[in-house]
Amino acid sequence: MKARKYASPDPYMPKTKELWIALKTEYQWLVLLKDNGKNYEQLIEMIQENGLQDPEDYAPSPTIKLVAERVNQKPALIAKWLRLLYDDLWELNETQPDKFGAGCSNFKLRFSKPGYRNTVYFSMPLERVLLKGETFRWYFIQAKMGENHFYVDHIYNDFLQGKHVTTIDLKAGYYNAYSEQLLEKGLFLRLINQLEIFGLTDYQVDQLLVHRVVKERSGYPEELKHLESNKNYF
Repeated sequence: MKARKYASPDPYMPKTKELWIALKTEYQWLVLLKDNGKNYEQLIEMIQENGLQDPEDYAPSPTIKLVAERVNQKPALIAKWLRLLYDDLWELNETQPDKFGAGCSNFKLRFSKPGYRNTVYFSMPLERVLLKGETFRWYFIQAKMGENHFYVDHIYNDFLQGKHVTTIDLKAGYYNAYSEQLLEKGLFLRLINQLEIFGLTDYQVDQLLVHRVVKERSGYPEELKHLESNKNYF
């Protein structure tokens, strides 16, 4: 499994429309935030109604201006409430995952994306364990990472205190089986080491694999020559 090493970027700032779409696609969880005394409860029923529409109904979601008019509030406040609803669902999932479905805490999904050092976790009531290389699309996470298309990179199984927990690593983008094969071959033949894998970006690791495994050359490709002069890099 390849890991990424990047400078931490600014947090993704979703558009208000992205927040609305994220919430309506998982409207079933909004009931968990009812009766908590927060003003955003005024929006929950509207989002649920929109989410209950037939998936084949391609009618556009209501504009934030229209939503604001229906609850007699300013659009800026609606945007703030949507963000609070979204963030509160993530927080609730972290602290009380089983509220999201029976056995939900048995499956923990870990999302990562090129350019982001931090990973995002969400416990989910999956019907089965996802398989390595499978595509996973989830529109709810779009407002968190700016991506909704991931693939399964690795699967971990832990048993602790009588409980089996499966952690599934998902990476933004598309699975590349050829790159994975080169990596396994490179590790087996000791043409690349773990420090290089964890110290370089995925793109740089791919460059290194092509250079050492495919072209059967030593050292570093031209694009990574600067690493040879930095002996303390790895």
